[in-house]
Amino acid sequence: MKPRITLTGVDESTSADTLFRLAAHAEIGFLFTLNPEGRKRYPSLDWIRENAMNATWVALHVCGREARQMLVDPPDNCSMLFQRFQRIQVNGQVSEEELKRICAAYPLTEIITQHKGNDALLKVPLPNHSILVDASGGRGIRPAEWTKLETYKKTGYAGGLGAENICDEWAKIRPLARIGCWLDMESKLRDANDSFSEERAVAVLKALNYEVDFPLALSAMPLLKLSREEWLKRCAARLMERAALNAADAMGIAESNLESDPSALEESPEDIADEELSRWGE
Repeated sequence: MKPRITLTGVDESTSADTLFRLAAHAEIGFLFTLNPEGRKRYPSLDWIRENAMNATWVALHVCGREARQMLVDPPDNCSMLFQRFQRIQVNGQVSEEELKRICAAYPLTEIITQHKGNDALLKVPLPNHSILVDASGGRGIRPAEWTKLETYKKTGYAGGLGAENICDEWAKIRPLARIGCWLDMESKLRDANDSFSEERAVAVLKALNYEVDFPLALSAMPLLKLSREEWLKRCAARLMERAALNAADAMGIAESNLESDPSALEESPEDIADEELSRWGE
């Protein structure tokens, strides 16, 4: 069994083609903060908005109090952008009350928090909450021993993972893993200039025996087939963005489209949503 991989920290030096190719095999993590302080790993919100559509599987990693507040109370030009991500990771200490507000604000999105000894969050009954085990708190330090959490929730692991150790560490993590487990990495994907390294990301995938033919032309890349759940979420997000629908109504329309034409699962959910909206004006 291969683990699900999250390649975190793409930045403004990362090309659209690179995002598309890597996303054929892994989730792409975009770091977001309102206080980048000149650090390359934090792209601008405009860059994130422009490039999030170039990857199939995308996650937003929210860093800092101000960015977290924007997540809970987004301006009009950010609400639909945040809905676009299949997963949102909220970094730092998160209270139970804050977690409930975020999960309620994004009911179609998987919300991830870092486990830092806050065992109370392990049992909060939130269906869209998952947990990342990272003892180093995002510093990229590999633990002496990986921890298995006593929880029913999806659990991921991070901390000092890279191409040189990913296979050995996965062998240690796998016996602890639950269904839906993933491995997240960032620090070992950065080069000497603190830029996201395509070469290092590809090395991780190849170490896990993913068939990465990186020189392929963009038009020749196979599209990663979406699960029914992911297809519906993306279709609903598009409807919400274009028609200002609420989440329940948008999901109902997405489900109706898929039930009437199951082959739509093989097509772009955004294209199907656009076709649906085009009929409204007829």
